[in-house]
Amino acid sequence: HRNAWPVRQLQWVLLMWVVPLVIAPPLFSRDVYSYYAQGRLFETGADPTTTGVGNLPGWFDIGADPMWTESPTPYGPSFLMIERTISSVAHPNAYLAGILFRLASLIGVALMAIYIPKLAKAYGIEGSTALWIGVLNPLVIMHFVSGAHNDAIMVGLIVLALYLGTCQQCLWSAAIVGFAATIK
Repeated sequence: HRNAWPVRQLQWVLLMWVVPLVIAPPLFSRDVYSYYAQGRLFETGADPTTTGVGNLPGWFDIGADPMWTESPTPYGPSFLMIERTISSVAHPNAYLAGILFRLASLIGVALMAIYIPKLAKAYGIEGSTALWIGVLNPLVIMHFVSGAHNDAIMVGLIVLALYLGTCQQCLWSAAIVGFAATIK
C-alpha cells in the first residue's frame, strides 16, 4: 500500500488551484455570459424556457454566445432562479455576474471535494485517490471552475445524494437527487 496524501491536504491544493480562476475571465466557454443573459431575460418578464437571449436588447454586448441567440434555455427552475438572482445583483456588470456564477459552481465543486472521498471510503477505496481522479483533474477544474458551468452544482448534489444513500439516508438522498434535477 503506497503512502497517499491526506484528503485534507489535497483539498487545500484544490483551493489553491481554483482561487486564481475565480477572478479570471472564463476560459474555453462563454456559457456563463449566456446564463447572465438568460437571467436578464427572465427579469424582463420573458420566459427563457421558450425564448432565446436574442430577444434581449444588448445580448451580444453581454458576451453571450451566438449559439444561444434563438435557443431557449435547457435549465431547470432552480437554476433559472439562480440566473435571475445573480443577474439582478450583478446588473449591468457581466464580469461580476461571471464571478458570482463561478462562486455558485464552486458550491458544487466543494460538495464533490468533501463527499467523493467519503463515498470512496465507504466502498473501500482510498479517499485521496478518488479526490485526485474525481475533482483534482484538469477537466473538472477547467469545466466546472473556469467555465463556471452549472453542471458543477448538479454533480455536487448528486455526489452528496449518493453518499447519503450509502449512509441509509435514502429519503434525503432522493430529495437531493430531485433537487439536482431542477438544476439541469
